[in-house]
Amino acid sequence: YYLGDHTLPTAQSKFEWSDEMIEAHERCKTDIIYFAENFFTIISKSKRIKIPLRDYQKKFLNDAMNHKRILALQSRQSGKSTLMTVYALWLANFFPDQAIIVCAHKGETAKMLFERIKLAYKELPNWLKEPVLEWNKSSMRLENGSSIVTTNTTAEGPRGNSLSCLILDEFAFVAPEIAQQFWTAVAPTLANNPDARMFVSSTPNGIGNLFHTLYDKAEKGENEFVIENVIWSDVPGRDEEWKKQTIKNDCFGDEEIFAQEYECKFLGASNSPFPQTTFDKIKNDISDPILRDMDGYLKIWKLPEDDRVYSMGVDTSE
Repeated sequence: YYLGDHTLPTAQSKFEWSDEMIEAHERCKTDIIYFAENFFTIISKSKRIKIPLRDYQKKFLNDAMNHKRILALQSRQSGKSTLMTVYALWLANFFPDQAIIVCAHKGETAKMLFERIKLAYKELPNWLKEPVLEWNKSSMRLENGSSIVTTNTTAEGPRGNSLSCLILDEFAFVAPEIAQQFWTAVAPTLANNPDARMFVSSTPNGIGNLFHTLYDKAEKGENEFVIENVIWSDVPGRDEEWKKQTIKNDCFGDEEIFAQEYECKFLGASNSPFPQTTFDKIKNDISDPILRDMDGYLKIWKLPEDDRVYSMGVDTSE
């Protein structure tokens, strides 16, 4: 056992395999939902339990097996981060030479995600586990050559040619300049492996950030991401009374906060001082110019009137 920990078998560990064990191992490899519901442990209400998958979680995991790009726009407290950890452990444990990187918007969140992965691995029966080769605070490497590394999302991004799966958690909350630099850095790495998978999840954080751009393009069919939408009412046990109490207690009585965090609506710019009604009015009033001049650089929506005086302010700094 690794460092004497009996929950961390190494290649030298020996087991007697029954027909039932062999059958369960093979089924776990081909059926991620069976693996999750029968062997993946989470902590719920201070108790360790096997994860009870909801319908939308089963759909996510099925799509994750069948598509290379998943974009999850999901409500708070809907279990989106847990699904990422399920997939990461399943892929590493049952498939060789998988380089999996889990990035979160903050270091503490990355640490929390890895703690969930480590707990779930240690709670697996030893005969189901791929033996441990390395076990650290932010990474694990298994005997089959697969590894899971967790980190916060930085401008440099993961580099190298061996990336098999990239998981981005709460990507809308990464600072815009860092998100763009990260994306630029990681694109060649993903392109080097045509089988590489990418899962991006977040609740909304305004418009104009990279997560919103990816979602907007996915809706228009302009990229390969498959959208997974989950709002508050998709979670069993939540009704209108739950909504009222959540707005009152968790959203400071602000319905716009609830609309963003639980109904997954992109509301204006991040941390905007303007209410959503302002953006709605602007959007509704958008029209094409009646005249274009100077090769399109001058756009005119209304012609000047003779009985008016006009002034213009010009910022020439750029």
